[in-house]
Amino acid sequence: MAPFLPIRPESLSATRRVHQGRYAGLIRDRAPDDAELLEAKRLMVVGNWLSALEKLIAQNPPMNADEHAYAASLLSDAGA
Repeated sequence: MAPFLPIRPESLSATRRVHQGRYAGLIRDRAPDDAELLEAKRLMVVGNWLSALEKLIAQNPPMNADEHAYAASLLSDAGA
């Protein structure tokens, strides 16, 4: 069973804001197919997904150890 990974909302929110700011700064100066811009967009989208997953878990905590392990594995796979 995967160990529980504590969710730190403050660090996820701060990280998400950093990635959104980086993307916003790059989008003004870069071509749409620029590699750095695409990576910044990917990181921003991943951050948004992690934030949504964190909110979902907070509203509906896992019911048993298997669900808890599954949620923790989703977060670890996403790089949280």
